[in-house]
Amino acid sequence: MAAWRILPARRRIRLPAAAYCDGDPYLIKICTPDKRPLFDDPALANIVVVALQEHVLPDRGPILAYCLMPEHLHALLVATGDLLAWVRGFKATTTGRARRARLAGELWQRSFHDRRIPPSDSALRHVVAYILENPVRRGLVDRWDAWPHSWAAWEQLGLSGPARGGPSGMP
Repeated sequence: MAAWRILPARRRIRLPAAAYCDGDPYLIKICTPDKRPLFDDPALANIVVVALQEHVLPDRGPILAYCLMPEHLHALLVATGDLLAWVRGFKATTTGRARRARLAGELWQRSFHDRRIPPSDSALRHVVAYILENPVRRGLVDRWDAWPHSWAAWEQLGLSGPARGGPSGMP
């Protein structure tokens, strides 16, 4: 007969739902299953980038920056609507499109990581630099603007765009 043991309660990884609707910026990270480099495939990467461009909806807040890496996505979003619903919808949209493009298996892990960012200019600049320089830190490109799957809302953030230098030079 199997001995029963009481498992510890799972730690809650999400903030209360109301916290995701307050207008603050959030850094999110969504990974592929087992961190497989699915987005080395340009067709899959394009599916995700197009979906990111389409998911900038007024009722859900803007995307301020993103970088799609081979095995994960970083995005800086403003949570003016239901951020959890946005992530669910984004995952469903991209997974459906990937399946129509003949991807076998899952596109995303079950959950995602999030971190509330203080809505100050310096904090936002720091997070945008972190996001955009991700491929440089990994050695995939020499310059952040050489990575084809990243973007930032330069004007909304009051930052210098690609023609005027890179994130590491941000004040």
